[in-house]
Amino acid sequence: MGEQVRTQTSLNGWLVIDKPPGITSYDVIRRLKRHLPKALKIGHAGTLDPMATGVLPVALGQATRLIEYVHTHPKAYEARWVGGARTDTDDATGRVIESLSHDELRRVLSHYSVSDVRRAFYGMVGVYRQTPPMVSARKVAGKRLYELSRAGTVIPRDERPVVIYTVHIRHLSLHTDPPTVDFYVRTSKGTYIRTLVQDIGIKLGLPAHLGYLRRTESGGFTLKHARSLDHVLERLKEDEGAFRTLLYPLHAPLQGVRLTVPPSFFSSIQNGRSLLFKMEEASESIATQDLNIVDRHKERVEAMRFVEMVDGVMQLQSLVQLFHENGQLLALYRFVGKQGKALVLRAEKVFPAE
Repeated sequence: MGEQVRTQTSLNGWLVIDKPPGITSYDVIRRLKRHLPKALKIGHAGTLDPMATGVLPVALGQATRLIEYVHTHPKAYEARWVGGARTDTDDATGRVIESLSHDELRRVLSHYSVSDVRRAFYGMVGVYRQTPPMVSARKVAGKRLYELSRAGTVIPRDERPVVIYTVHIRHLSLHTDPPTVDFYVRTSKGTYIRTLVQDIGIKLGLPAHLGYLRRTESGGFTLKHARSLDHVLERLKEDEGAFRTLLYPLHAPLQGVRLTVPPSFFSSIQNGRSLLFKMEEASESIATQDLNIVDRHKERVEAMRFVEMVDGVMQLQSLVQLFHENGQLLALYRFVGKQGKALVLRAEKVFPAE
């Protein structure tokens, strides 16, 4: 992501927090809200459990309307697999519900070489079906699974396909008690690392749990974009206006085609009208503007380039980001098809002019 933090004229954008351990994602929101106007919307793009640390994108103002698009990005984590014991939360914070004695653990591990363990991890790369854990935030029949779990209720959950894009083993120690494997993993949305750890344990015939979790990438943001919560809160104590220098722009995490549109389209965009692009129509509409001859020629050329770019790179249902020449995100449109030689774009999100 090449986007840079820039001074904002309004509180619309993304704040990227490096969440500390011991607090929930909503705790982060609660602490930030103390420094924001009460009417301003704020939300996070992806829950991190209290034990987990790392990248937590926080949406402010109009950015809250874009959270759904952020979830389409892959996520990446540094994690620790711990063998020999399973807990009721599948992580180090839970109560042990299954464990092997030292001798039993040694006996099971004696059947495996380091290469066997590596293959168990690397063999997870690709698509596999994963059952959401009871401690997850996924909703079933309107209830969060973790709410049911806290009430002592366990219900059947459907498996869901997830994708493991990459696994790298950082450090492997089979002869410690307990045995551990530190690894990096990059996944599709909806992947639960604690469940991945469990599934690797099952492949090895061992109970296992998640010992450590740090998210290094989410929503296209990485740790290099993140600031510690303490740092941000300290800045805000000194200057409540510091938010404007800490925000990434609205479009920072978005994927899709980015286009700067000629002024002749602004009225239609702000009214959420579908757009029909054809080379001749774009040129004619701009030629009728009250411009001097030099500006008219420049605008006509820009419009032609705009239409050529759209025609050259778009796939059906592509997300299209439309920008003002000053860099403001005007709207998100969706390419929905062609009408003759013209391209049809349908409005999906329109943002107020700043």
